[in-house]
Amino acid sequence: MNRIGSLLSPLVRSMGLEGALKLESMQRQWADIVGDQLSLHMWPSNLLNNELLVSVDSPLWLQQISFYKADIIKRLHSFDVRDIRFRLGRIGSHKKRQESRPAKDARAFPDTDAIEYIEATVSGIKDKELKEGIRKAMEKAFSRRPTPHDND
Repeated sequence: MNRIGSLLSPLVRSMGLEGALKLESMQRQWADIVGDQLSLHMWPSNLLNNELLVSVDSPLWLQQISFYKADIIKRLHSFDVRDIRFRLGRIGSHKKRQESRPAKDARAFPDTDAIEYIEATVSGIKDKELKEGIRKAMEKAFSRRPTPHDND
């Protein structure tokens, strides 16, 4: 039996949706493709005839990002992108989503003092499930807390 993808591919192509599907997939992976820092300032807006139109939020970033054009095209090889045009434009709500997204390595495990504090706090709780739930919640809260070295 054929995979559903092989059956849908001709239909998607005949309806002219192939580019839109590639663009949507690219947008979902954008921060991983270009990196978190660049993704905050640029957004793939349109894909037509293997040319990607990327909106950039400021003239300064527009100039800076142009130096990465060849590298970005290489990273977009799986989407059949052959050229990129950058334009000054709004990147909209995507920027807000990215800023609220925690950095991949931002989570750190609680330090020794935090672990001791957590254990002291939950030590008086008799209910085993409640105790474990509170411990996990506190560990999560302490792991998201910025460390003194984050501002260096």
